Amino acid sequence: MKNQQLIQEAIAQISQRFTPKVIDIKKAIDALLEKEYIERAKGQRDLFNYVA
Repeated sequence: MKNQQLIQEAIAQISQRFTPKVIDIKKAIDALLEKEYIERAKGQRDLFNYVA
């Protein structure tokens, strides 16, 4: 999933409970990268792959 699509989907999923800040979503994405739940696609900085 592309970075912008991931942010939009997170906002759509969470918006029923509260309005998230984009910076907070980006921090959460960074945390997922650190924990290796997702990874960047090779050769594409704005594309993420889910790691099972």
